[in-house]
Amino acid sequence: MKVNKPHVLPVLENGVLVGILSRAEVMKAVRPIYGERLNVVERELETA
Repeated sequence: MKVNKPHVLPVLENGVLVGILSRAEVMKAVRPIYGERLNVVERELETA
C-alpha cells in the first residue's frame, strides 16, 4: 500500500482557514533546525 504525503497544508487560526502552505515551504522552514538531513525535492505541479 502506498502512502501519499500531503503537498498542500492548511493554515488555521481559531478553526478558520487563513491560508495554505506547500510541503516544500514547510521543509525549507525547518531546514535550519534539522540541517541537511532533510532532502527536499522540488518539482512543478502537473496540470491536467
